[in-house]
Amino acid sequence: MKKEFIFLVVIAVTTLAQAQWFEQEPKVRTVILESITFSNQSNGTIVGSKGTILHSSDAGESWDSLYSPTNADLEKVFFIDDFNGWIVGDSGKVLYSSDGGLNWSILPNVINEKLFSVHFINSSTGFIVGNNVIYKTTNSGNSWQEKKREINSWYYDVYFSNQLNGWVVGDSAATGVILKTSDGGETWTTIYQTYFGYLSGICFASPSVAYVSGENSIVPKSTDGGSTWFDIVVPHGPFDWQDVFFIDEYKGWLVDIFGTVANTTDGGSTWDEQIPGGITQSEYLSIYFVDSLIGWAVGAGFDPELYGKIIKTTNGGVTAVEDDKNLIVDEFKLSQNYPNPFNPTTKIRFTIPSVETTRRIVFTTLTVYDILGNEVATLVNEEKSAGNYEVEFNASLLPSGVYFYQLKAGPYIETKKMILMK
Repeated sequence: MKKEFIFLVVIAVTTLAQAQWFEQEPKVRTVILESITFSNQSNGTIVGSKGTILHSSDAGESWDSLYSPTNADLEKVFFIDDFNGWIVGDSGKVLYSSDGGLNWSILPNVINEKLFSVHFINSSTGFIVGNNVIYKTTNSGNSWQEKKREINSWYYDVYFSNQLNGWVVGDSAATGVILKTSDGGETWTTIYQTYFGYLSGICFASPSVAYVSGENSIVPKSTDGGSTWFDIVVPHGPFDWQDVFFIDEYKGWLVDIFGTVANTTDGGSTWDEQIPGGITQSEYLSIYFVDSLIGWAVGAGFDPELYGKIIKTTNGGVTAVEDDKNLIVDEFKLSQNYPNPFNPTTKIRFTIPSVETTRRIVFTTLTVYDILGNEVATLVNEEKSAGNYEVEFNASLLPSGVYFYQLKAGPYIETKKMILMK
């Protein structure tokens, strides 16, 4: 099941890279912002918990709070054109706007389930998905027909490429799934499953290339129009990706429940963390770009109180990095293993610093433990000089499960979790 809001207690982190994202007002207190979209270059809408609706009419330069006809938590906003938009949320709430998002009204229905996403093919035909259910309308949302119900399922996002072909992503009995329809939503077939965790968002970068955001660093990708899918694993996780947005087949972004914003410019082969998780106490749940440079991510922050958080970039989030020749290794560091989850090998990186206040050679151990605390492998057990190191761990003789690896180097001790999945 998709995670609720989580805050991390973090230690101050220094970084040599400063991503080009900045925070926007307003900071709406005790609210989590769940979804952002634009009906055109000027008009943007953000929705969130407690019936929150924010609107921009100046291309996202500023955001104003609008009157909301409900106090229910709102999960997703979608526009089919410059005027017609829908919002879905708790207790089967469906809201409609005909003026580009300035005014909203509640559509009558008898749906009681929590709804997570909405997508319309045209101004009349659309779909909503939520806990256990998929619904369809052919009259702009004035009435809905149930098309699928499956207990212990959470459907988090829905997308249609045309009148016939559509996809739903989510979690069914603790298994991440992608469902597909080829008959306009009348029947649905599971075409992809993963035991890595839930799937939360889907984005078609082109008619043939699509991406899905998922738990435990997984990003399923399709290159044949959504018929088949293969896994991309984003390194240095695990990440719990909440949303994905691609501006074309190669350039896209992911946002994470622990505050990470990552992007790729090569179709997912490599990823850069524009905002590393743990830099601030934040989570991001939705991301949207109007072009290759200008985009927003929304979620929540803590300063020290919970508030709805909006961040914006005007250069694609490109990171300015200092010249490598000036870099000095000045702190101990244990990185997340990659890949994670893994089968059966993974790599672990760590750093021994070279600052004058630290001995340049320290006795170092890197040890792997099972979930009960039993030592299962010793990867390093010797003196190490300052520098960056990478060690491979082969778990071919171990059973699937959760393991921990611990680095001890002089005064420094840190432990991280990894998952072996055979």
